[in-house]
Amino acid sequence: MTDDALIARAARRTDLAGTALAGAAADLGNAHSRDGNALTGLAEVIWDEAGRVSRLVEDIESHRPIRAEEPAIAASRGRRQG
Repeated sequence: MTDDALIARAARRTDLAGTALAGAAADLGNAHSRDGNALTGLAEVIWDEAGRVSRLVEDIESHRPIRAEEPAIAASRGRRQG
């Protein structure tokens, strides 16, 4: 497998992880512990982590080789980083 394919797969998996964390946070935002306490504090922590993981996707993708047939992608990457 090429470096580009490995990096792309890592970015996809990281994106899925961020989506899963966001879903878990949404669920916990409406849940209560067995003592009846709201789990909103835990949900907020997970939301924060989901945001961090989602930002990692851009970082991972920034390491992909830029191919000549992808000038629009290369240009948009430069704007996101700047």
